[in-house]
Amino acid sequence: QHAIFEPPSDLFTEKEWEVVYLLACGMKIKEISSVLSITVDAVNGRLRSCYRKTGLNAVSALIEYCRNCGYDNYIPSFFLKKGHIIIRG
Repeated sequence: QHAIFEPPSDLFTEKEWEVVYLLACGMKIKEISSVLSITVDAVNGRLRSCYRKTGLNAVSALIEYCRNCGYDNYIPSFFLKKGHIIIRG
């Protein structure tokens, strides 16, 4: 799979894509909070929004949904601008 740098869908906001990306990389909520420099509550709020938009209610289901839709190769611009990137094997 090749990385893409444009959102594959307008389903999520850019901020939600950041959370989805980090979840797909295996990060926990607290780690995501630290990477994005936002509160755990803010991460959970973005996650709840993703759940509402997809009709899902679990991180594992959201990750699987994104893989099935081909959304798992999108790298949000935040990570490119910050100068760090997480590559999944």
